[in-house]
Amino acid sequence: MDSESLGAASGTSCQRYWVYLLPSGEPPSTQLALERAMVSRAGTEFLVNMTVETRLDVRLGYMDECILVEGEARRRLAP
Repeated sequence: MDSESLGAASGTSCQRYWVYLLPSGEPPSTQLALERAMVSRAGTEFLVNMTVETRLDVRLGYMDECILVEGEARRRLAP
């Protein structure tokens, strides 16, 4: 299958914890992060060389738990 590169794509899904204990919103989702990565480049049909990471960003009074999906966006070439 021949395809062309559309460039780097990434998407995240996060949940905030107030006072480090009280969750706000939906929990982070790998599926949502993947969907956001797919729509970050117009025309994307699939991703290659993908990585999936979990990150924790701690600030004064709250923290964010995030899932990050990164990869190369590609689309199929017409036969």
